[in-house]
Amino acid sequence: MSYLARAEAAAEQMGVRVRVAPTPGTLWGVYDHEHALITLRPGLGRRQLNWTIWHELGHAWYGHEIHWHEGCNRKQELAATRWAVMHMFDPDVFESELLPGMTNDALAHALEVMPVAVKELKAVWEERYQYRQPV
Repeated sequence: MSYLARAEAAAEQMGVRVRVAPTPGTLWGVYDHEHALITLRPGLGRRQLNWTIWHELGHAWYGHEIHWHEGCNRKQELAATRWAVMHMFDPDVFESELLPGMTNDALAHALEVMPVAVKELKAVWEERYQYRQPV
């Protein structure tokens, strides 16, 4: 199942609606807690879309009440990012794609995600599982 299909299923299970519509400024996505609604910017590439929907689901999971004109704090952003990487990746797929010496960009390309997602996933795995990339 694709990242997007899994994200849509997760959103439905969480009671969060997802739509594609203009977003404020240059934001790729926005979570509206009051309406349990994620808005995704039209025209995002597949990698941007995959990352953004999972990240916004992280905000939804934690119930972040974000006012786009104020932004959210770093703690909320980190929590949403960490939630996203722990839920969007299948650990078996991640490990099967990981080759010794592979850069984050190369792995992101292989997994069809944004490099930031790979970077954050590696950080989470190192913290939680004492995982280290083979050399």
